Amino acid sequence: MKIRYESELNKTNEVISRLNKKYQTVSIIRLAVFVLAALLIIMGISGSSLFMKMSGILLVILFVWMVKYHAGINNMIELNDARKTVLEGYVKRMDGSWNELKEDGSEFIREDDTVIKDIDLMGKNSLYQMICTAHTDIGREKLAQAIRLENFDEKSLSERRKAILEIAGKESFAIDFETLSLKAEKTGKRSNRSGVMDCDKKISWGMNFLRFLIPAINLIFIILTVLDITPYIYIVISFFASLFIMWLTKSATDKLIMPYYIFGYAADEYLEMFKCIASENFESRILSEIHDTVSGENGALKAMSRLKVINQAFNISYNPIIHQILSGFTAWDYHIAYAVSKWNSKYGIYSSKYFEGIGKIEEFISLSVIERVRNTTSADISFKKEKAQDIVCENLYHPLIDMDKVIANTVTITPGVTIITGSNMSGKTTFLRTVAINLVLAYMGAGVCADKFSAGYMRIFTSMRVTDDVAGGVSTFYAEILRIKNMIDYMNNKSSVPMICFIDEIFKGTNSADRLVGATKVIKRLSESGGITMVSTHDFELCDITDSAGNQADNYHFEEYYEDGKLKFDYKIKQSRCTTRNAMEILKMAGLY
Repeated sequence: MKIRYESELNKTNEVISRLNKKYQTVSIIRLAVFVLAALLIIMGISGSSLFMKMSGILLVILFVWMVKYHAGINNMIELNDARKTVLEGYVKRMDGSWNELKEDGSEFIREDDTVIKDIDLMGKNSLYQMICTAHTDIGREKLAQAIRLENFDEKSLSERRKAILEIAGKESFAIDFETLSLKAEKTGKRSNRSGVMDCDKKISWGMNFLRFLIPAINLIFIILTVLDITPYIYIVISFFASLFIMWLTKSATDKLIMPYYIFGYAADEYLEMFKCIASENFESRILSEIHDTVSGENGALKAMSRLKVINQAFNISYNPIIHQILSGFTAWDYHIAYAVSKWNSKYGIYSSKYFEGIGKIEEFISLSVIERVRNTTSADISFKKEKAQDIVCENLYHPLIDMDKVIANTVTITPGVTIITGSNMSGKTTFLRTVAINLVLAYMGAGVCADKFSAGYMRIFTSMRVTDDVAGGVSTFYAEILRIKNMIDYMNNKSSVPMICFIDEIFKGTNSADRLVGATKVIKRLSESGGITMVSTHDFELCDITDSAGNQADNYHFEEYYEDGKLKFDYKIKQSRCTTRNAMEILKMAGLY
């Protein structure tokens, strides 16, 4: 897989090299044509040579064509530069350097996002950073919402899975679409949707009347002047009177036009993304609906194409001389305002769906990344209410650990209490995170990193990276108490969705006597929920704990071994409690004992 991405990357680099050479050559020729055209025109005027004048004019036409051709080459360079970055991202995901990727979702992390932080869903070195291929604001936001499970709906989970699998099978489409999205970001073209929702949406009757009256009056005076019925001064007076009216109403026309101009600023870039969607055939319901939103009668393709034309017409206003002439004679801005008003009446109610579609496509492409860079399977998720189901894991592994280093584990976790013991650095915490992050992947509809994975839908709680808050006067121990309280509160609310709790090194912030008493009470209390409670600990005494119904906790452990006098770990989970310790060996490894 990595070899294919590297091969594509090499081809793209060759294309960029050729385009850069071509760009430089055209630059030199264009300059030479401009200089020669100027000289011929000057010599033709000074020498009254019609041949030189005509030659100069033809070279001017050639120069204008070359400017456009040059811009086309530059556009292709930008496109291939974006493609290069996209392919480099996939290579990084394959060789383990994906933590160098730009987007990590940090802007979406909230203060109370304990699960997000504990199992590395967003932020530096997170799942978001590894899989994010979204480059529009709405795409990044959609991915963050998916990872949060904000819009989780059990009825649509199977449809999401079909959409993600279909995108995963359309690698060329995924790369092409991300390339277009990244190009839009690199060129700074982002569409501002918010302004359109709040602006005045209809042209006033006065403006609509004047857009006909002003050019009609000007035309009448021009005709009368040509027929020698009235002097030309009437044309001048009519022109400046019309221009004065346009100046007086400029704030009103700008109020209507500018939000749509800003909205359509990225029309070129977004139009290409919409074309990319429209040209692809989709079978899954979600993707087919997005396709129809783009290519339908009132779809994004027609809407953005029309808005692009309107924007190009409005761009004339940035040439003050031409704009003043058109405004004085034709009430130009009123016609633009009318076009905007007409656009809104036809496409305005659909405009939010257009960009929602782009965001959803970027979300699904991001979630399909895990299918391409890891060995995955589809999870079997059941939705039996109130009571948790077994979590069956066959060769389950952590998606953020390199494939050549990660160790897979096979285990079945049953409802109730699971105690995981083991020596330091043996893999207890990583295993908890492995189960948790794969549950999130499954609930998003993404592939899970296993040969087989089945579970029920559960609300996830974690108490893992617990830190103190000096400014707030909260100790590590009390911060952990607050985490546990959230779990108990959820249980007391008797939600129909069962819970799963991941607690790492329970109550490590207090003394051993209090820790054992507190941990025992908390674990027994959580066992009443009917869910799953997974606890890692160094306190072997907790291995004998029973749940509220008197059932013995399931015990698993990780252990170390020694090879040539060196401490090593196999990171394989085993049944029963741990019987070894290695703290002294680790101190020796650090030179402290």
